[in-house]
Amino acid sequence: MDMQFKFHDADVEADQLDAMLENLMRDIGTAGATPRRAVEGHLPRNAKGDAFTVGAIALAALPAVLPQVIQLVNEWVVRAPRRRIRIRGKNGLEVEFTSDKPLGEKEVLDLARRISTIK
Repeated sequence: MDMQFKFHDADVEADQLDAMLENLMRDIGTAGATPRRAVEGHLPRNAKGDAFTVGAIALAALPAVLPQVIQLVNEWVVRAPRRRIRIRGKNGLEVEFTSDKPLGEKEVLDLARRISTIK
């Protein structure tokens, strides 16, 4: 499954969000998925490194690990007020949840199932 996760935290600067996402990416990798920075657009002339979108992670994961990955992301979202995440599947499925409306266990499993069935 290929997906993109876009994170937003109204209470932190872009560099702080970037550092928090590095930790989350490490946790997601431990769960068995392959996270990487979401690359967007073209690099300016003479730029070094990748043009990545701040607050976005691209993810490849097997269906079996999706519930654990989604639960990790859900837990990250509820750690602070005013956080939100948008998950976009490769074929258009898009779901957004926020710190004030986190996903329950049934919703995590349902979302993992829905993402897994996208061909």
